[in-house]
Amino acid sequence: MSDNPEAPVDLRYLREYTDGDSAALQELLEIFTVTFVDELENFKRASFGENAEWCAVAHKLKGASAFIGAETLRKLCARAQGMKSATVGEREEVCREVIAQYERVNNYMKDMKL
Repeated sequence: MSDNPEAPVDLRYLREYTDGDSAALQELLEIFTVTFVDELENFKRASFGENAEWCAVAHKLKGASAFIGAETLRKLCARAQGMKSATVGEREEVCREVIAQYERVNNYMKDMKL
């Protein structure tokens, strides 16, 4: 359970996962950011490509989101992963939602000075 259920990242989960080690927390968040940004570019491109590629990239984004306790982002990515027969328009819409939620996560981490 998060300290703030409306927060886009579960800080309590992060503290427990890193055992309160601020260096480990920073490393974890850096790994998330690098991984997510790289895969997000692939996700955007896959919006116009094959559904199998779209679902595979969504799976990676889902894992990265779960890695830091970003539950809303994880759920969006899980939804995208399940869109095996989606149209380009449907994928574009979900892609915009994922990007917006990622920005929310990223801004939250900056605001919390993480």
